[in-house]
Amino acid sequence: MRLYILLLLLICHPLAAETGYRYIHPDGTVEFSDAPIKGGEEIKLEQVPTIKMPATSGRSAGSRDGKAKQREAEERRSVTIASPQANQNIRFDGKGFDVSVSVSPSLQKGERVVIELDGRKVAEGAGSSFNVGPVFRGTHTVAAHIVAEGGSRVASSPSVTFTVMQRSIQHQQGRESDPLESSQ
Repeated sequence: MRLYILLLLLICHPLAAETGYRYIHPDGTVEFSDAPIKGGEEIKLEQVPTIKMPATSGRSAGSRDGKAKQREAEERRSVTIASPQANQNIRFDGKGFDVSVSVSPSLQKGERVVIELDGRKVAEGAGSSFNVGPVFRGTHTVAAHIVAEGGSRVASSPSVTFTVMQRSIQHQQGRESDPLESSQ
């Protein structure tokens, strides 16, 4: 660590002379200096390359402010899954189920919503409701993304976990007590 600090100081120090000195201690540590060191060797130092930045005009500063405002607006973009709700039980019916999303602010020109089920794209469009299916029984996750015209993601929703349940023969349609109907 001491070596790195010395190197940093040596590099950052304005180079009045083009000569430096290096001494290797018996324990292997290396010491650099701009003053002669007894037992050290002289080394040639090269000028550190530098560049001069052109003065900024008011226009470029304004465009940077515009870009910062655009980035802030993009960061405020959000998409959330309105339906299904987290940990909801959905009855399997072979037709699938609806995924509803909420986008804020509304989609811009060229943007679309992409729905992913278990990490795979299953639907996309400019609407807020999508039919996904058929989805077989088991636990699944669904997520939504706002995608720009070029394919880059503008915003993503948190994943929602839900369970698809298959109707049992014991609970046929039309019976009074259907546990799946009460869990929705």
